[in-house]
Amino acid sequence: MLHDSTPPLLRGLGTTIILIATILSFIIARQEIKAGDLARLKPAAAAVATDQADDDSVIEEVLSNPWIEGLSYLGTTLIASSFYLEWFQRRRKRTGA
Repeated sequence: MLHDSTPPLLRGLGTTIILIATILSFIIARQEIKAGDLARLKPAAAAVATDQADDDSVIEEVLSNPWIEGLSYLGTTLIASSFYLEWFQRRRKRTGA
């Protein structure tokens, strides 16, 4: 039997996993850009594009922009925090503390 506080906890855990994956992907992408291996970073749709130099510069701009990275971390952290807060409040109501 699931308690009322279980779904927010699971959503919070899932969002935290997404945050960790985002952080790791930015780290790996930066290492590959430093190594000059942009071909692996391009999605399949971008590989079909005719102007690949433009695609390379867009990828480099996105990955080198600290605002994009910071906002993605902040947004995911806020979402996960809201789920944890909801879990805590529901659990507190259930225990009567």
